[in-house]
Amino acid sequence: MGKQIEPLSDEIIVSVLPDIKPKRLWDGGGLFLQVNPIGSKLWRLKYRFQGKEKLLSLGSYPETSLDSARLLRNDAKRLLKNGLNPSEERKMEKLSEGCKDRTAVNTSVRISNDGMTEIWKGRIALRLSLDEVLFVKDQLCKLIP
Repeated sequence: MGKQIEPLSDEIIVSVLPDIKPKRLWDGGGLFLQVNPIGSKLWRLKYRFQGKEKLLSLGSYPETSLDSARLLRNDAKRLLKNGLNPSEERKMEKLSEGCKDRTAVNTSVRISNDGMTEIWKGRIALRLSLDEVLFVKDQLCKLIP
């Protein structure tokens, strides 16, 4: 069992000043507030998944309050208990949101000088050779009569 940590309060968070090096104010359960030299205060969650140490960003203070950060920590811990990686779940959530809102990100297609076809969706690019493009075209034609 980990050592006992005194929970944070809003008074402590407001009163802490930046230092030359980033400092961590622990709240318990892996939740901490990282105070950077430039003065930003960022919520982080330190956890282990499949034997590896991971770090999850939960937002910045004061936009994400202490209570909200604790709720986000509890949600992440619930996912861990179910055998899911909170970081991967967040990525999947963002991908599914992108699929629902097709107007938010434009798709573009570009054929480069070397014959490669690039399909861009936001910041994600798919590069295909001519053979791969023809294969995909054949597969799509089979699906769509």
